[in-house]
Amino acid sequence: MFTPSELNSRILVAWLPAYAILLIHGAITEPLGAFIEVFILYPFACGSVLGVHAFFRREESDELIERTGLPYTKSLAVAVVVLILLPLSAVLFAMISAQLNGSYEDVSWVVIVFGGLIGREIGQKLRFLS
Repeated sequence: MFTPSELNSRILVAWLPAYAILLIHGAITEPLGAFIEVFILYPFACGSVLGVHAFFRREESDELIERTGLPYTKSLAVAVVVLILLPLSAVLFAMISAQLNGSYEDVSWVVIVFGGLIGREIGQKLRFLS
């Protein structure tokens, strides 16, 4: 059976190392002020708001699925892979674009959105653990 907390675990296992690589690449290509602003401050602000919202959002359907689980089918596996790979492809696009342009100026929104998504998943993970 497949539960939302298992989904959050799989997502975070894939997304956190990708964000760490993005941070390292950003530290190399960006000046310190822009790095702190784009890679730490804005993603933290966005992620903390989304994480708090995800933690306190209570829906009966989520709690029911967490208790009973979903049968693990091929369609569910494809959906999980797509859910994991789409943000990772946006991160790859941002890194390539920043490398070609020499700056994250044009793709900083990808970093901020990705940081927000990670914060949301952490909030959901904490909700399912409690």
